[in-house]
Amino acid sequence: MAVRPASAQEDAPLVRDWLNAEHAKNFWRLHTDRDGEGAYSVAVVREYLRAFAENRGESAWIGELDGAPASYWETYEVASSPLAGEPELSDRDRGIHVLIGSTRYVGRGLGPRLLAAMAAWQFAEYPVAARVVAEPDVRNERAVRAFQRAGFRQARTVDLERKRAALMIHDRRPPTQEPQDP
Repeated sequence: MAVRPASAQEDAPLVRDWLNAEHAKNFWRLHTDRDGEGAYSVAVVREYLRAFAENRGESAWIGELDGAPASYWETYEVASSPLAGEPELSDRDRGIHVLIGSTRYVGRGLGPRLLAAMAAWQFAEYPVAARVVAEPDVRNERAVRAFQRAGFRQARTVDLERKRAALMIHDRRPPTQEPQDP
């Protein structure tokens, strides 16, 4: 997988299609309501992506497989998120959201590999982070299982503004130590 920053201008139509897809629309909610037909417009998604570009603690990404857009990612600082202050988390921890958007890749078992790769990338980019966390909707059992298969553990359920979420935590693994001669 390769990731690139999401472009509000260029990627809004693609992300809009993914957010409105049957497999995603019940679990992904932006910070605004859908229109009267239950969909997000390109304009709403473009504004949402623009806001991400302006927020230093958050980033939006497009994940590509074999050069084709396949997923939408958000990375964030726990300190500036609704998870700030949760007892098992530190302000230095990192969070991720994922949407495997292209139906071509849904249900093929790619989720755990992509999630593990994104967690590893966050640990590499943010060496002070002890954990990478996520908070998928508890009703999205497929997502919870994918996080578990990627090395996340479900700590508990948390009530957030727009959903009841499974708090998923991936702990940084300490480097293995070489045996020392006595």
